[in-house]
Amino acid sequence: MRNRSQYMLYKKDTTTESQRVRMARIITHELVHNYFGSLVGIKWWTDMWIIEAFANFGEFYFTDVFLPDYNLRELYVTDVMYRSLIEHSFIGTRSIAAYIEEPDEIRRILEGYLSKAAFTMRMVLYAYGEEKFRNCVQKLVRSMSYDVVGPEDVYEIFEETMEEQYENDYPEIKVSDLLRSWIEQPGYPLLIANRDYEKNEIYLTQHRFLSSRNESDPTNSSWYIPLSMSTSQEPNMNETRPCVWMKPDIEELVLKPDASHSWGEDDWVLFNIQQTVYFRINYDTRNWRLLARELHQGYPFRIPPLNRAQLIDDSFSLAYSDVIDFPLALDIIKYVINEDQYTIWQAANRHLLSLNRLLDGPAYEKYFGRFLQHLTDGHLDKLDVFENINPNESISSTFIRPIIVDLACRSGSGKCLTATRVLVMAESLTGHRLVPREVSSVYYCHGLRNANYETFKYFWEKFHNLSHEQERSHFSNSLTCYHDEEVVMDILLSTLAQDTPEFMYSTQERLALLATSFRNGHVRLVVDFFQENHPAIAIRYGFRAVVEGLLREMTSYLHLDEDIKSFVAMLDTLESFGHISDVAKKRITDEMEHNFEWVNDNKKDIEEWIQNYFEPGSVSMATRNILTIGIFIALATINYFK
Repeated sequence: MRNRSQYMLYKKDTTTESQRVRMARIITHELVHNYFGSLVGIKWWTDMWIIEAFANFGEFYFTDVFLPDYNLRELYVTDVMYRSLIEHSFIGTRSIAAYIEEPDEIRRILEGYLSKAAFTMRMVLYAYGEEKFRNCVQKLVRSMSYDVVGPEDVYEIFEETMEEQYENDYPEIKVSDLLRSWIEQPGYPLLIANRDYEKNEIYLTQHRFLSSRNESDPTNSSWYIPLSMSTSQEPNMNETRPCVWMKPDIEELVLKPDASHSWGEDDWVLFNIQQTVYFRINYDTRNWRLLARELHQGYPFRIPPLNRAQLIDDSFSLAYSDVIDFPLALDIIKYVINEDQYTIWQAANRHLLSLNRLLDGPAYEKYFGRFLQHLTDGHLDKLDVFENINPNESISSTFIRPIIVDLACRSGSGKCLTATRVLVMAESLTGHRLVPREVSSVYYCHGLRNANYETFKYFWEKFHNLSHEQERSHFSNSLTCYHDEEVVMDILLSTLAQDTPEFMYSTQERLALLATSFRNGHVRLVVDFFQENHPAIAIRYGFRAVVEGLLREMTSYLHLDEDIKSFVAMLDTLESFGHISDVAKKRITDEMEHNFEWVNDNKKDIEEWIQNYFEPGSVSMATRNILTIGIFIALATINYFK
C-alpha cells in the first residue's frame, strides 16, 4: 500500500492543491467509517463492500460540499470510475459479493476493487432520487446500529424504505433487484445503441463488456440499467432520472420519439446523462460522428463536462477493444483543443499518453507528435505556464497546467522543452524556486532531460537533504528523467543499498524512481537493471503486484528489436529464479504481444487520419493516384498480350 505520510500534515507553503484535496478526502472517508464500519459492522470480510461503498462514495460526495471549487463529484467519475471500469473489464474479474477467505484477497480488494460497489450506490441515488436514497441510508444506520449486516440486510432495508416512500406508485424496478444485479454479477454492461434513421427508431441491446479482443462471456450476463437520455433537439442535461429501464430479460429495447424525447435523422442522441450509471455505450457510426461534430462546435458546449469526458473514455476504450475503428475516437478527442475543463483533460490525458507510448518511433514527429503538439500549443500559451502561478487563477487552470506541459514536452515542443530547462537551471543557479508547485515533477522531469550535470547534481543533493515527504516526491518522480544513462543507472543502484544518511528511500520513492526511468526514455536501462540485479531487487523492492504491474507497463515502451529480446530474456531470468510465476510471465508477454498487434493493426489508420486532419483529402488523393497508376499498368499489360 502507498506511503501516505505526505497527507498527514498540511503546510501552507509546500502542500499542493491536489494534496490538500487528498487530505480532505481521507478525513471524510474515515469520518464515514464512524457510521459504516464502527457503528454498523459487517458479518464477514466478504461483506466489506457494504462499508467501503459508502465511505468511498462519501469521500467525494461530502468533501465536495465544503470544497465546491474542486468539482469533486465530477472528479469522482473521471478519476475513480474510469480506473474502476478498466479493473472490471477482464473475464477473470470477480463479483463484488464473491467470497473472501485469504488475507491476500482482502488486501487486493482494499486497493481499489470495491469502487464498483460505491458506484452502484451512486447509481441508486440518481435512479430513485437523492431524498429517497438518503432515507434508505439513514434507516440502515438506525436499524442496524451496534450490529453487523450482510447483503440481504441491505437489500431488505432499502426495499422496505422505498416501498414506504412510494406507497402505491412504486417504480417498475425494485431497488433490491437492481442491487443484486450489480453486486452479485462480475463486470458491467456495454450498451449498444443502433439507430434506424429511416424509421427514426433506436434499438438497444446489452452484453458484458470485456476489454480483451479474445475473451467472451460464457454466462451471458445482463443487468437492470436505468437509462437517461438527451437529444440535440432537446438537450436537457440536468434530468438524470431514467426515462426507460433496460431489463435483463429483454433482448432488445426499441425507443421511438415521444413527448419527452424527440429526434430526427440529423440529430444526435446521448445516453447516461452525467454518467450516473456504471457502464459503457457504443453508438452506430453515424451517431458517433454527429456527437463528434457537436463537440467540435466549441463553446458554449451543449453536452456537459461529464458526458464530454465519457465520450472520450468510451470511444477510446471501445477502439482499444476493436469494437469501433480508431479514427472515430480521434474524431471525438480532437475537440479538446477548445477544452478548458480539468476533469475532461484528465480523461483525455490518459488516452493521449497511451497513444504517445504506442506510436513512438521514426514517424512520431511527422504524425502523432505533430498532432499532440497541435492540441496543446494554444493551451501552453494561454495558461502562461512558465511564470509563477497566479494566486487568483481557477482551480481548473492550476490542475490543467501540468497536464498540458507534460503532453507538450512529450510531443517535442521546443518552446516547452526550452522553457522547462531554463526553469530548472535558473533554480540550480539562484536557489530560487520558479517551478509551479502543482505536480512540480513534470517541470523538473522535462527540464532535466537536457540539463547539464551541475544542474542535475544540485537537485540530486537537494533531494537527499529534504525530509518533507511532499517535497521529496517532486524529485523521486523526476530525477531519473535525466539524459545520462550512467547517472540514471547509479541512481537505481543506490535504491538497492542499505539505507544510510546519504541514501535513504521509502518504498514509494524507490518505485517512483524506477517507473520514471522507463517512462522517460530509459526502458533498456531498466531491463538491464532487472537482469543484473534481480536478487537485490527481490530484497529491496519485492516482486509484488505493483512491480508486476510496472513490468506490464514497460511492454508499451518496447519499440526496438534488441530491446524486446533483452526484455524477454529478463523475464526468463526472473521466472527461473522464482521472482515471478509462469502465470505472471504469461500475463506480461500477452500484454507485450497485444501492444505489437495493436500497433500493426492501427498505426497506419491513425497516421492516415492525422495526415488528413492537417491536409484534408491528401490520403484519399494519394490512394486515387495509386489506383489510377494501377489501372494504366493493367491496361498496358492487357494491350501487350493482345
